[in-house]
Amino acid sequence: MTSTVDLPAPPRDHPDDVPRTASAQQAPPAGWWAVAAGADLRDTPLAARLFDQDLALYRDGSGTVRAVDDLCPHRRLPLSMGRVTDGQLQCGYHGWTFDGQTGRCTVIPNLSAKEKPSPRTRLPVFATAESDGLVFVSLVPEPEAVDAPAGSPNLTYALTVRSPHDSVVRALAWNPGAALGLGAVLGAGEQDTTPSTAVVDDRLEIRRVRQTLGVRRLATYGHIVDRRTRTTVSLPATGGIVEITGEDGLLGTTARVVAGVQPLSGHTCRVHVAVTLSGPPAGARTLRAAVQLAAAVARRTGRSMGHAEAVSDEADRRGDPDLAALAAHRARSTAAIPAAAPAVPSVTEGVAL
Repeated sequence: MTSTVDLPAPPRDHPDDVPRTASAQQAPPAGWWAVAAGADLRDTPLAARLFDQDLALYRDGSGTVRAVDDLCPHRRLPLSMGRVTDGQLQCGYHGWTFDGQTGRCTVIPNLSAKEKPSPRTRLPVFATAESDGLVFVSLVPEPEAVDAPAGSPNLTYALTVRSPHDSVVRALAWNPGAALGLGAVLGAGEQDTTPSTAVVDDRLEIRRVRQTLGVRRLATYGHIVDRRTRTTVSLPATGGIVEITGEDGLLGTTARVVAGVQPLSGHTCRVHVAVTLSGPPAGARTLRAAVQLAAAVARRTGRSMGHAEAVSDEADRRGDPDLAALAAHRARSTAAIPAAAPAVPSVTEGVAL
């Protein structure tokens, strides 16, 4: 992956040209970051925030998700307050209309029939990808594609975590069941053995076994029920897509969880969760009920049942070898866009994850 992006500012010859950088501060790391659930994008634009960048998301005429800077260059009204017209994004103030693929302004209502908008009047646009019911955005021009199998999740939900995004990623690597309130699905109890780590296709895989349910006899303190789940957590070197697979030997089920981290500020994140269940019907129904409970709590309170902040704090304090391996893995790809590099409009297609 390119370590830095150093692009010249676009020309500003035309009086209507008002380009805007994504942020005057240090730009975020490269990679894909979750911003919404695909089901949330319907007929109207959706506002989202990723690090310091405000985004307007919408679906064009082909159904592809587009992401542009959420600020009309005319009078600075958020474009997310506008509407979608003929597959393009129209500002709700004066009707300036933009192509979400190129960022170009295609319609200015007060121009005469012989006049056309300047080709240099355009918005910064950002690459998008959609998989597992979630929408991902990269703020880095020409991001690398990420190989992640698309699925049809049984359930999606989101929760807010008041912790830095790096801490949230560590929490998901260390104890995803507790962090997401999915202890009944991924396990959140005591850990059997030291986890194993390996790098597979530039993703760090952490394998461990945690207790999911333990019921002991009062007399002997031996287990009457001892359910354990074997999990594999797959983390990229950059970005916020965390994939977790949980195999429950007692129920014979497999849960695939995709957790997309959306940094909102330095100390707050939104985590978008998509869960796909498979296995015997009885076991799958049991896990589905647990996922529905976690989703209901998240929707009602905005938080997880497992108190993700506490899990993040604990992960930050621990010196586990798997977390050390994660730090080393991500340290190899910490390149960010320099603060001086402007966000230049670029042509981006929806990228299949």
